[in-house]
Amino acid sequence: YAIPAFNYSDIWDLLAIIEAAEEERSPVIISSNPLVVKAIGVDYLTAINKVSVHLAKISLIHHLDHSTRFELCAECVEKGYPSVMIDGSALKLKENIALARRVVEFAHPKSVCVEGELGRIKGKSIEGEYEAEDFLVNVEEAIRFKGEFRP
Repeated sequence: YAIPAFNYSDIWDLLAIIEAAEEERSPVIISSNPLVVKAIGVDYLTAINKVSVHLAKISLIHHLDHSTRFELCAECVEKGYPSVMIDGSALKLKENIALARRVVEFAHPKSVCVEGELGRIKGKSIEGEYEAEDFLVNVEEAIRFKGEFRP
């Protein structure tokens, strides 16, 4: 089966996600985007994450979603997030790979998972830093991106 992933904005969202996952007996990925991290703070979110993992009756993992900044990924890794996403999709492929590699080299020694991003959907990034035209992921670029991170 698939493991659902949900973003939350406040404690009520978080509790609803966990309750629904428990009712369905489903593991869940709970994501916080950079705006939520900025509003609440990494220290508070890390504490909330640890408590929710301890109290939940299902398996769950917390994830930093769609950060465009190495510094935020690094802070979340240092403070205990088990999974982060670096979204370099607004960059040229070579720059995206370099940014993702920087996060991977920082996070993997600490056993933290890293997700990368290729392609964009029209609109603004979660951090509001760019507007993009619609485009799909280029298959050759996806193969190259993946190949850059083989063990």
